[in-house]
Amino acid sequence: MSNTTNGANACVDRLNSAGLAAKKFPDSKVGEIVATCPLYNCQQLWDQVNKETKDIVDTSDPLQRNTKITSAYAKLNQENPEKMQWAGLAAIVSRQAGCAMQVADNANIVAKITGYPQDAHDALVDGNKAIFSDIYPPLRFYQINGLEKLKQCPSTDAKGDKRYSQQILPALELIDTGDPEFVRLGSDKIAEYEQKDIIQDKVYSVEKYKKALKSNEDYEKHWYGRLGGAQKAEIPLSADCGAKPTIPLDGSILKAEVRVKYYNTLMDGFLKKTPSELTGIMNKASTPWP
Repeated sequence: MSNTTNGANACVDRLNSAGLAAKKFPDSKVGEIVATCPLYNCQQLWDQVNKETKDIVDTSDPLQRNTKITSAYAKLNQENPEKMQWAGLAAIVSRQAGCAMQVADNANIVAKITGYPQDAHDALVDGNKAIFSDIYPPLRFYQINGLEKLKQCPSTDAKGDKRYSQQILPALELIDTGDPEFVRLGSDKIAEYEQKDIIQDKVYSVEKYKKALKSNEDYEKHWYGRLGGAQKAEIPLSADCGAKPTIPLDGSILKAEVRVKYYNTLMDGFLKKTPSELTGIMNKASTPWP
């Protein structure tokens, strides 16, 4: 029996297990059955996206993984810059997270006595990975297959494991209209989910990370803290470490509403960039760290 027949039969088996009337079909009907079996098609399509995501997430070196994450975001944006605005800004923020990781790595011995540089570094690493693992797959699936296929495919797999959050779908419905106002609203919804759900859970609710980030905020106010590696919460809309001007965060980074407001400030600036400027930034952001 051919692999295609096996695939169609596997599809029919899924339908049978779900309690639907179905039967095995000969080779002549295989294409027809596969085309009308969303469970079979969806699994294939999600396998493609999940493999791509896993290959990046499983990169052991944090900085190498950061480059791959940033590059994946940049690719999403450059393939569809009018709609993938969140991904474009995410590429910049991810690149700047990589810059901050290196600063934390290089913190001097005085700062390392407190322990906060290593924990701050790990918070950046875990946050970078968590956001990508959660948001990239549905955006990539949408980019490849379109909104209707994303809606057709279940948000959980056959084992009941989550493929993507249901909070992403309304955002993509807005983005898919192509209307600039709705695209911005959809991007804002993704950012709110990113900050209030993903990062709040994976980083800002972890006690050692909270202490490290609070220590960074406190030490940054003093010259000796800055000398030791404490950094003000601010980034440039650039792929270059240390670029100017920077956009400062107004308030405590530990508060989700402050981070959402900061995202909106960054997005306002991002949307003022020309297409050629953004192309240059995306290309630079995708380059490996030296």
